[in-house]
Amino acid sequence: MLREPVTFRRVATGAALILAGLLFVAGMAATPWEPEETTASFVETIAARSTQGQVAALFLHYSWVALAVGVAGLFTVLRRRGAVLGHLAGMLTVVGTINLSGLLLVDWFAIALGKADLPLDQAASINDSAMTPLLAAGWGVLALAGFLLGTPAFLLALWRSGFLPWWPAAVLLAGLILGEVLPSAPVLSVALAVPYALALGYVGLRVLRTDDVTWATAALPVDVEDVPVTDTRAALRPS
Repeated sequence: MLREPVTFRRVATGAALILAGLLFVAGMAATPWEPEETTASFVETIAARSTQGQVAALFLHYSWVALAVGVAGLFTVLRRRGAVLGHLAGMLTVVGTINLSGLLLVDWFAIALGKADLPLDQAASINDSAMTPLLAAGWGVLALAGFLLGTPAFLLALWRSGFLPWWPAAVLLAGLILGEVLPSAPVLSVALAVPYALALGYVGLRVLRTDDVTWATAALPVDVEDVPVTDTRAALRPS
């Protein structure tokens, strides 16, 4: 498969999307949730359960890395319908998810602060001081925008292009909205991650079930039937 570029890119895209959803659920399930929504409680909890916190952060990090890979691969199937929205939303998603994975470093900083010989309130204050206005505006806002807005908008563009039905975008958007408005709780967070994983998993399976000819010619300004292909494997094999 590594010698067949079309097959490799299609399979890598589909597998990355499925993996992104599964790792996100695993990350939510492994997260050591603090009993109170305060920085002090966060620092104390993650320092006390540092191995669990690091495993959860790694799951989430690679979930967003996989999502960036999958979204970049899906640019191939954007036709003239939905192409502008898809390109803009896709780039926002890729940049945003990369930013989100970078922000997870705060978990390691919080673990170090919690294990340091510092009063808890001082450790929490130091942790809060790291989130400067420039970091929040230049990194955090774009990260959240990419994840919360870019991802469902990109799936809508794929629906507009004819590659997907409408419901994966609706399911993913509903899960993201509920995750933001409902209070943080371990069971609820895992439950709300499931629709996200189902939506991405469906898109990944849709990609894996697409044949190589359709995948390779989707971006051309002609229909597949108009492409003079007599030998599919020969046409797709690199010269």
